[in-house]
Amino acid sequence: MPERHYHVDELLEQDEVWQSGDREILRIVDMKDDHLVNLKAFLLKHAFRYQSAVLQSMFTFASTLGGEMAQDAMESEISHVADKHALLWMEERPLYKAVQNEIFRRQGYSVCRIIEQE
Repeated sequence: MPERHYHVDELLEQDEVWQSGDREILRIVDMKDDHLVNLKAFLLKHAFRYQSAVLQSMFTFASTLGGEMAQDAMESEISHVADKHALLWMEERPLYKAVQNEIFRRQGYSVCRIIEQE
């Protein structure tokens, strides 16, 4: 894969790759089972830290906005992120969902089947 550095905002909002600590880009579908499970646990363990980093980026971006409507819209987005418990917020991220869905797929579950069982 091409070498690229993802910012945490970008990484959490996509559903195809993970960037390891040494900046190696790994496709989720190519990861080993134990790596996927460890990644899921890692994302949950660091949910508060990642949520805080995203909020910091949002505040920084908001400070550059000049229009009142744009600032109001950004404040609404910031509130939406800040008002969520970090674990619930993480579970809504496309990256987390992709990891969870890949784990389910490998275990022979489909998301539809899990919803039907609830």
